[in-house]
Amino acid sequence: MVKKSTLFFGYSAVFILMLLYFLPKVSLFYFAEEKLKPLGVIFSKEKLYDKGFTLRIEDTTLFVKSIESAKIASVEITPFLLYNSVDVKGVELSKTLKSFIPLHIEEILVDHSVLSPTTLYAEVSGDFGEAEVTFDIVQKRVHLKLEPSQKMLQEYKSTLREFKKEEDGGYSYDANL
Repeated sequence: MVKKSTLFFGYSAVFILMLLYFLPKVSLFYFAEEKLKPLGVIFSKEKLYDKGFTLRIEDTTLFVKSIESAKIASVEITPFLLYNSVDVKGVELSKTLKSFIPLHIEEILVDHSVLSPTTLYAEVSGDFGEAEVTFDIVQKRVHLKLEPSQKMLQEYKSTLREFKKEEDGGYSYDANL
């Protein structure tokens, strides 16, 4: 009996791993891209690489409402169904945003888990400092906690006025989308 249950769980694990490995990640990306088009979000000039368990996107340009908004060096999407992550590196924002925020973002790490299916968590670091972002998908509510860099504190005081100053020296921002 123990041998049969061990075989069952072993075969199940191999099946799930094979399913994740052969998941059509490129097709899923194009499907997601089609769903984002009505919102005005378009990725352009991207190079897609299916790396087995991950999908790697390199050298893409992000357009929002037909306006070039960012150039992204690389995106790595890891869809494990129970736990999914997106790791974005090397984001250069459009120069039109220069008066509001520093333009270089080093890394954005977004996580989603079935343990909290309605919430996305993100950690962002760049020239502005470091931020933790929580997005509630159902209520469409964003909470951002910012630890600003010296550059942000000195050159972008008008942007920081939109944030609430916390007792620990950080800043927070809440919004409904």
